[in-house]
Amino acid sequence: MKQKNFIISEGIRPLWQRIIASLIYTGLIMGLLYVIYTSIFISFGSGCWLIVNNIALVLLFLAIAFRFSVVQTLYFDFTNVRYKKEYSAGLIKTGKWHHLPDIEYVCVFRQEVIKDIDGDGMGEHRVRFDVNIWYNNNRHITLYSNYDRDSAYEMGYELAKRLEVDLLDSTIQGEKNWVNFKQSTTPTGNINIQQNTTSQELA
Repeated sequence: MKQKNFIISEGIRPLWQRIIASLIYTGLIMGLLYVIYTSIFISFGSGCWLIVNNIALVLLFLAIAFRFSVVQTLYFDFTNVRYKKEYSAGLIKTGKWHHLPDIEYVCVFRQEVIKDIDGDGMGEHRVRFDVNIWYNNNRHITLYSNYDRDSAYEMGYELAKRLEVDLLDSTIQGEKNWVNFKQSTTPTGNINIQQNTTSQELA
């Protein structure tokens, strides 16, 4: 492969999302401290009951805070033929390296998603957009997902350009269009790109 190493990231979350996430995290920490105080100085049973009685609410707020604070970053190390998909929220980061196959093209794909939270069979219908890299004719890896079409398309566009492969736009139901980079308008958003990085910087 002749491509140079690079890092491509969602960038910084919007200010309003970071504020909401900070408020929720602060509230959860205060709530945890209150449970600890109740368990030690009032009644251990009361503290446990507070946790059990509000666990669903805590998980809901935790999911919202995580959604508004997590940032996805993709690392491509062509020197060692590998890639990494990383999730980070503040100082917390998680992700691992995988072998990078010989990529044929990138596709931004519209995916119908139904979330049945309460199990009654009447789930919420949403549309998610996945950025997939295709290889070996019919195999693919999903590198990025977003419920916002523009964000997913920008990620796929920049990814295909730097991988020097074609981009298939399948964000409109029933349509598949190959993107002409010379004639198309470069999308502008929050995507952050670092090029010509060394393997040591990627580690």
